[in-house]
Amino acid sequence: MESACGFQSTFLVTSVIEFSFGSNLLYRCSANCIAGQYLDKSESICRPCRRGTYQSKAWQTSCVDCPSGKTTLGEGFIAATDCVADCSDGNEYNMTSRNCVTCRQGFYRSQNVDDVCVPCPEGRTTTGSGSINKHQCTIANCTAGQHFTDRTRQDCQDCKRGYYQNKPLQNDCKMCLDSKTTASVRSKSVDACKRECDSGWELDETTGKCTQCDRGFYKDKTQHFYCQPCPRHLITISTGSTESSDCSQGNCTAGYMIAGKTCKECPFDSYQDNRWQTECIPCGDQMTTARKGATSSDECMCECIVVYHYYNESHLRTAGIY
Repeated sequence: MESACGFQSTFLVTSVIEFSFGSNLLYRCSANCIAGQYLDKSESICRPCRRGTYQSKAWQTSCVDCPSGKTTLGEGFIAATDCVADCSDGNEYNMTSRNCVTCRQGFYRSQNVDDVCVPCPEGRTTTGSGSINKHQCTIANCTAGQHFTDRTRQDCQDCKRGYYQNKPLQNDCKMCLDSKTTASVRSKSVDACKRECDSGWELDETTGKCTQCDRGFYKDKTQHFYCQPCPRHLITISTGSTESSDCSQGNCTAGYMIAGKTCKECPFDSYQDNRWQTECIPCGDQMTTARKGATSSDECMCECIVVYHYYNESHLRTAGIY
């Protein structure tokens, strides 16, 4: 069985309707517009109710205007209660307080263009609140930990070490007091100001005291707040080093001895059970090791045992047994 619009009645048809009840001609079927929409007759399509209008019923050819002085916060609204105060330029309607509030700094709103306050483009902000268009986003958006590079306020610069800034949009940074400094640039709080230790020392934040840089680390206080590690293959000669050039010895493990900036494997007859040593430890008279790079005195054994071992191994190979 066919419906008046020519569709089988067993199907649920939601995209079109009969524009006039009782119509039995297919060409009279029209788009099925729901509440919040209206039928654009010229193109036979549904469009959302424009800003400042609403429609609570389906299948309508127009929307209802909000009362004077009111608007909707966008398109497609369905009830008169969706009409709210049409706030002036630089203000927006607050749904919680149900009144107009001023756009915050960094935002703007044009009354007949924007539904709500719009944020400035990234990296820019306004000089105050209540701005009405993006052309008032005229200055750099410098955050806490930064300051304007100059009085034109067009660019931002990070606060240097030893300085901080806890507020945005400031011309200068604040200097740490009492011979204190910061661990890095762009500090945002006076709490970032710490006791400054001499070169070769760093602050133990648990005790509040300065401690020497460990071996394999260095610190120049003009460049760093904490001790810095040497390159992976190098170490310093001692603790308390002050510059990267102090990383001048090979980072040698057990079984090796330091040879300038490189490491040399302990020869037969010796061992080394510690890292960062300048020489290997002899096994003693008539004692040797089965390999180079021995890491323990336990590897030292009587030479006769080693000779016997190698003799038997060689003999077995010659006989074709091993």
